[in-house]
Amino acid sequence: MSFDAEAYLLLERAFSDDATVHAKLFVIAEKYLRSRKPMPDYLANAFKMASREADRDLQLKALAFGLGLRSMNRRASQASSYDVEVYVSCSKAKSDHAALQSLQRELKSKGIDVGLTKLRELLYEGREARKIHDSEF
Repeated sequence: MSFDAEAYLLLERAFSDDATVHAKLFVIAEKYLRSRKPMPDYLANAFKMASREADRDLQLKALAFGLGLRSMNRRASQASSYDVEVYVSCSKAKSDHAALQSLQRELKSKGIDVGLTKLRELLYEGREARKIHDSEF
């Protein structure tokens, strides 16, 4: 399994206001396709999702969704899985739950409203990404 930190961070920002994210994702996918090297799972999964659809329009929509070009009418989280994972791992709190509550209060003081469930989900995603990254080095 390969890990491309640049692609991962771009996918994290796919629903942000940065209009260049999507073009950069296509450039990364092109790089892997041209070099004939295995692309990271999270990019390959976008193409796999698209291949499961029979209709061409649905294929394009599935690919766009997989690459983060479209959403299911949900707003993007203003916290990233990387930031949550680093915060919790560096926290002196007695438990992950306490660290997440502390992070939630800190974010709320900055005007960012993120629920504990979403923070927990981001923590698990960040830990998975860290495991993959650490296993390659």
